[in-house]
Amino acid sequence: MLPPVLSDESASDWDDHSDDWGAAGYGLDNLKKLDTYFRFDEKLQHLDALDAERKMADAERRDREASDRMEDVRKLETSARDLEQAVRQREHELRGKEDGVRQREVKVRAREDEVLRKENEMRMKVREAQKKWDEVARREQAVRRKED
Repeated sequence: MLPPVLSDESASDWDDHSDDWGAAGYGLDNLKKLDTYFRFDEKLQHLDALDAERKMADAERRDREASDRMEDVRKLETSARDLEQAVRQREHELRGKEDGVRQREVKVRAREDEVLRKENEMRMKVREAQKKWDEVARREQAVRRKED
């Protein structure tokens, strides 16, 4: 099998003289072509190695970036858990305050109801006292009329 670098023209020459490497003309040209091919192949292998190194370095960089991002995600998860805990704590405190406010409102309403009831009682007593006063005043007037 011929290396791909050799031309089709020289392929037949190569086949004809493959056992005669030292012969003038064809053998020397073919050796030069083979040397060129192997140098080219070495360069390709070197480029392939460089490409593989680049790909490896790129993969390592991406792996480091992924690790860094995963660490950031862990930090975010921790922050989210801490924040959720703080929210639950604040909600608990708020519910306690709301319960306290409701209890205070109930006490205030009860006190207002008591004050209103007392106020109504006092008004009724004032009316009754006013009626009695009016009755006494009427009787007093009646007595004065009889005296006069």
